[in-house]
Amino acid sequence: MITKSREEIAYIAGLLEGEGSFYVTKPHLSQHSSAVLISIIMTDLDVIEKAALILGGGSKINKYESKKGNKTAYKFVVTGSNLAIEWMNLIYPLMGNRRQQKIREIIDYWNNRLDKSERMRQFNAENHAIRIVAKSKGISIEEAKVFLSNIEKGIIQ
Repeated sequence: MITKSREEIAYIAGLLEGEGSFYVTKPHLSQHSSAVLISIIMTDLDVIEKAALILGGGSKINKYESKKGNKTAYKFVVTGSNLAIEWMNLIYPLMGNRRQQKIREIIDYWNNRLDKSERMRQFNAENHAIRIVAKSKGISIEEAKVFLSNIEKGIIQ
């Protein structure tokens, strides 16, 4: 649970409204699932350092040297999907319409992904139970499904 002052929350909301990005990464070969991230990129190192301290749970501050003579930019990313989602929920009422829409999309995606993941785990567990019953009783998969369904209904065979 994030325990920050109202001033710190308002500071982060204002900073993210102007300089922040909210997004979901796509899974890569090295990771099995996507991640929710919040990032801030700007040229003021002191502001990035303050944001990193308040936001917590992030990566190190990365430095990007300009090749066209522009100022050096600094980037901080809130890593850890749960922390990023918690921050999004916390600052949501303080954000403008466009940012609120993006936050809603990300949270909806994340919740649906979790629901889908849980349904898949449940499906796999049920299929495992059916296979075990079929093998132990020497019956077909379809007969094992009927057998387990009858047990759930209180009809024991």
